[in-house]
Amino acid sequence: MANIDKIPEWFGAAMIGAIIAALGYVAKLFLDWFRDTRERSLNRRAKLVELFSLLSAGDAAYAVQREKRNQLGKMLSKKLTSSENERIGYERQFSIAYSKMTEDERELHTIIRSYTMNTFAPLNKQLLEWLRSDTYFKGMPWRKGAYSVVAKRLTELEAHLLLWEAKYTVWIPDYPEHSLVYLADEEEHGIGFPKNIKEDVANLLQTKWFNR
Repeated sequence: MANIDKIPEWFGAAMIGAIIAALGYVAKLFLDWFRDTRERSLNRRAKLVELFSLLSAGDAAYAVQREKRNQLGKMLSKKLTSSENERIGYERQFSIAYSKMTEDERELHTIIRSYTMNTFAPLNKQLLEWLRSDTYFKGMPWRKGAYSVVAKRLTELEAHLLLWEAKYTVWIPDYPEHSLVYLADEEEHGIGFPKNIKEDVANLLQTKWFNR
């Protein structure tokens, strides 16, 4: 067995230097991994915040349009029989009454239509662009909890938006009597906007984001 006392000093110093260098390299790898992981997590969270902002803007716009819609609906309901009011939705009611609207009614109708064309159309386009660029959240249905719920909601949202865009294209630009694009009303033209999606996204934003 070799006598440790006979190991040259230069060899011991070289070994210590090699160990220090190896530890430094490992530490650098860990720091690089940590920075990359944190950056990915922050970028993903920022993307989800962007989605939440778009959904919040949509909620605010819908609340304003709904108020005007209800107001016009009450004004026009006086011109229809009770059975007609029960049988048709807002869009059908507005379209039927369009040619006979008063100046005040026509003004409300124009505002409602403008919200559809100048607020919801571009907003829905932004949501579709977000969904098409997403390579992470839609692919998480296999995960448990908030991730799985949001993945399901995003699939529903994409289906809704594609159908909304298709109906909007043939329904609004060339037909001034139309003002609303609904998919899940009395007409049942498609899939409704996914319920509670904004709340589900908010729940996911509250989860821990390191190494996600």
